[in-house]
Amino acid sequence: MSALPALDQLNTPAGMGKLNGFLGARSYVSGFAPSQADVELLKALDGVNVDEKKAGHVARFVNHMNAFSEAERSAWPAAQAEAAAPAEEDDIAFDDDDLFGEETEEDIAARKALDEEMA
Repeated sequence: MSALPALDQLNTPAGMGKLNGFLGARSYVSGFAPSQADVELLKALDGVNVDEKKAGHVARFVNHMNAFSEAERSAWPAAQAEAAAPAEEDDIAFDDDDLFGEETEEDIAARKALDEEMA
């Protein structure tokens, strides 16, 4: 996951590209709700030319933030600390609990192989 670029680099193609990548995976700078970090980024983007075709995620962010009134934005809390990264899907054993007793493709293949051996 990319990091938020330095706010003074947003008028450069590299800075805008990095911000676009950062916002590609999230709606808000920090957490799952708007915060003062979003207000800070919106202020940093004021006056910066955001090309919708080259930086679509940045344009979406600006449009989304501008949908809120100044009063709403000023009431947002301080930014949250970064949450711990979620566990990788491989780390979670979904197949261990077969609550419905459904037969998987592996079960079917094993049963067919056993049937062939028995025949």
